[in-house]
Amino acid sequence: MFAIPVRAQTEIAQRSPDVASRSFVTDAVDRVGRAVVRIDTERTISRDLDPFLEDPFFRRFFGEGMPNMPREERVSGQGSGFIYDRSGSILTNAHVVNRADRVTVTLKDGREFEGRVLGTDTVTDLAVVKIDAAGGSLPVAPLGDSETVRVGDWAIAVGNPANLILLDASDAHEAIRRRSAVRAVVSRGKRLTQTVPARTDWLG
Repeated sequence: MFAIPVRAQTEIAQRSPDVASRSFVTDAVDRVGRAVVRIDTERTISRDLDPFLEDPFFRRFFGEGMPNMPREERVSGQGSGFIYDRSGSILTNAHVVNRADRVTVTLKDGREFEGRVLGTDTVTDLAVVKIDAAGGSLPVAPLGDSETVRVGDWAIAVGNPANLILLDASDAHEAIRRRSAVRAVVSRGKRLTQTVPARTDWLG
């Protein structure tokens, strides 16, 4: 899920609240909605046998001949992201693709691509995934300028769980403040506090 700051135009703001909200929310989703993608991941994890097998009662009947060998298991995950340039670069959350050995990107029009994780930053929880469209056109949601965000601006959260474009809107950004450091790492960005409700399956 990603929050898109938007500013209602003067002529829109002069209309009734319902019309104003519907207009700029619709315009924003029309502008970036096709660039929002679903990201499916798979990874292999190793787990020990169930602790039940170590129970003395169990050993009494089955003996000590069963070694506690690890087993491998495939785990899947899902999140959202958005394409921010025509070369196929996608911004998502780091925890969505963390330790994934397979990444599949699905566009709103149904096209699927194999994704390649170019890099992650666990401090900001951001990651960049790359897809190769092989000459095909890609929808793009260009990055904005955080320096222009003001207290009281609206934010629209757009996510793509289960390949469905879902959104919510709220007059967000209760506060904007600079962070001097995060886990001893200097931050050059802004922290935005917002009131947009988010669903757990909108991750990314």
